[in-house]
Amino acid sequence: MSLISEMRAIFGDGSVSFGLDFGTYRSMLAVCSEDGPMVPAYKDACLGGVPSLFWRTESGEEYVGDEVYARNGQAVDPGGICASVKTRLQNGPVRLHGKEYSPREIAGRIIKRVLDVTQPLLEQEFIEMDFSSIVCGVPVRFTAAQKGEISSIVREATGGKEVHLVPEPILAALSVDYYLEKKKHRPVRRPVLVYDMGAGTFDVCLLVPNTPSAYDPYPYRALNPQGSAMAGDCIDSFVEEMMLEKLRQVAGFNMSTLEKEQHMDRQTLRLESRRVKEKLSECEEIDQLITTSAGSRAMLHLTRSELEQNIEPRMRRETIDLAVKVVQEEGYWNNNQLDIVLVGGSTYMPLVRRLLLEAFPWLDESHIQQRLPEKAVALGAAIYAAIPKLVVPKVAYGYAVSTYNTTRKLQMLHVRIPSNAELPMTVKAIYSTRFNNQLGVQFYVFEVDHGELDEFLNMEEGNALMDAGQAYHIMHSFGKPVPVDTNVELTVTLDRSGRLLLRVSDMGLTGKDTEEIVDLCSTSI
Repeated sequence: MSLISEMRAIFGDGSVSFGLDFGTYRSMLAVCSEDGPMVPAYKDACLGGVPSLFWRTESGEEYVGDEVYARNGQAVDPGGICASVKTRLQNGPVRLHGKEYSPREIAGRIIKRVLDVTQPLLEQEFIEMDFSSIVCGVPVRFTAAQKGEISSIVREATGGKEVHLVPEPILAALSVDYYLEKKKHRPVRRPVLVYDMGAGTFDVCLLVPNTPSAYDPYPYRALNPQGSAMAGDCIDSFVEEMMLEKLRQVAGFNMSTLEKEQHMDRQTLRLESRRVKEKLSECEEIDQLITTSAGSRAMLHLTRSELEQNIEPRMRRETIDLAVKVVQEEGYWNNNQLDIVLVGGSTYMPLVRRLLLEAFPWLDESHIQQRLPEKAVALGAAIYAAIPKLVVPKVAYGYAVSTYNTTRKLQMLHVRIPSNAELPMTVKAIYSTRFNNQLGVQFYVFEVDHGELDEFLNMEEGNALMDAGQAYHIMHSFGKPVPVDTNVELTVTLDRSGRLLLRVSDMGLTGKDTEEIVDLCSTSI
């Protein structure tokens, strides 16, 4: 059954599904009905969504989202602004003008603001914002701890509604699927390389078509996710430096305020650099008027070729080379069925398409899909929100623990931490030695995307389990040979900061315990 046919069958009763994109730069809600997916018409001040910003002023007022943008808070008071909170959920408190806020609290207030702003917009479309569950996009490289935190935050912000997390690349691909199927350009799913350049990070991964099941509920399987820091904010910085350098060459222009990082003029220029980038994505050259509070004025002539010359080397190194690496390693090089889906507002730059076509010479423009890239995740989330009605996945477990004893014989422990668990969470299990004269035991922690883990628990070969994704291991030595059936207690705790604490106790046999603290967020975005 096609995607559109599935949706018509689902929405025949007039129901509506909801999807959320909690983004680094902006967030938005999308809905999907039998008429298809749509993002409400947010006001111009919201830039196609609600800015993911929180502001505490020096006098103690608090503003969220579009309120910050409307009051120009980033330029007026940069020291009171918290931006990109999605990337710092496991960090410590954020201090704004003498008051500390947890990233979790700020994220929750931003999501609530998205709901508040969206509700009247939907009412104008005669859509009631009443839902029992919602789908939220999550970066594919987030750990189970980060996924659990996102799920908990969204659940609290929506008043306890059921939350389904789906990797953002899969949602973006679904939104393109819907568009292509509706236009009858592509009747079946094909392998997709998702090139996602957001505001704060770059992500790329290969998606291959998948038949949804209880253990793997998505229409695509994500392979070999890679990423870097080369993203929209980085390009904005290039534009900012290019403008500053031109201003330094203007005779008589007073640069004093622009050379100060925290001055309002510099913050205004920084915000203006994003708009300049967007203009140069549409035009070969532009003239931009710059004014300062000191009364200096200058008209800058900026060209797309100048910008591309500055950013192209890093774009190749940190995005294009990663994309090539993913395709080559997964065996899809020279595959004529491969499509490339562009996600994120920065992919509007013509340079992105040019570099991708150079890197993948067997593809042409028809293989590069770009459909509302800044809204693709939200639209895909609204589309996917109907899919669980057809395929209901089992609880997704984030971590499992296995053991190897000195004989290399595999034994599994039923220590599992669900990815949607309320954190902190502690799980205990008892391991019993299986042979006489055993010297120690080694525990392995695995991060698993989906399933009850029964298939992993029943595996006899350790190598098969290794493929599930090893995160860490800990060795406990008895210090002497011990008899069979000697008990060892393993305690696993996942705290709110994303640290996994493993404690091994041999119940007083040697008089010492083994403890390890693992930061599972250290390699995440």
